[in-house]
Parts: sequence; C-alpha cells; structure tokens
Amino acid sequence: IPGQDMGLAYSVKNTGGAATAGTFDMKIHLPPEFSYKLNSFTFNDGQLVGTGSFDPTDDYVPVNPTGLTCCGGAGQLTFSSDDVNYNYTPSADFYDEFGNGYDGNVRAIRFKPAGISNSGAINPVGFRVYYFIKIK
Repeated sequence: IPGQDMGLAYSVKNTGGAATAGTFDMKIHLPPEFSYKLNSFTFNDGQLVGTGSFDPTDDYVPVNPTGLTCCGGAGQLTFSSDDVNYNYTPSADFYDEFGNGYDGNVRAIRFKPAGISNSGAINPVGFRVYYFIKIK
C-alpha cells in the first residue's frame, strides 16, 4: 500500500564459538520502492523472547546477549545511495504528517558492530536490528 510505514527486523543468532572482532558486516539492500525513515535503525542485543510483536520493548530482554555494540562508532552504521559506496548521508526529501523525515535515495544500509561476540556453543546468543521504511 503506497504511503504505508513498515517496520523491518532481522534477528541474528550465534550457535557456535566466539566471533573475531570486526568480522561481522551486514548489508541490507532497499528496493527503490522504499524510503528509509531517518534515525530509525536500532540495535537490540539479546535473544528474542515474547510474542513476536514489533515493539522492541515487548521482544527483547538482556538474555544471552552477544556482547556486541552498535551504532555510535565511526563506520558502524553507514548508508549507500548506489548500493556500492557506503558514504551517503541520509537527509529528508519529504516529511510525513507527524514530522518524520524519509530519504528515498537510500539503497542500502551497512551495519558493522564492534566487539567480539560471546560464544553461543552452549547457549545461543543473538541480537536484532530493525528500522522503518515507507512504501512509495
């Protein structure tokens, strides 16, 4: 439905050993039919529990966290307007009726958390990232 906001989430689980620092690099590609909602990218460290609601306060508790951090450091969260170079700075090309800004030029989001992931060999560890888009 054009004009509709949607929340998108990705859950990541480590069921193996500890990951080496700086080796995790996740790229999320956005189709041209979506506009990225500015400042909506959120990182929750911990396992998914609860109902599966999109409300992050319902789903995440600090159970079996990875120990990774994001997204305040340089290069941890970057954007691309061409799906190749991650040097684009999102800015609002339109606002909704609530004053939320969207950028229709964002084609990809790159997420590189800091730290070393805890081992998930005995108890799986995980995190979730989510963000909002508007359908053009």
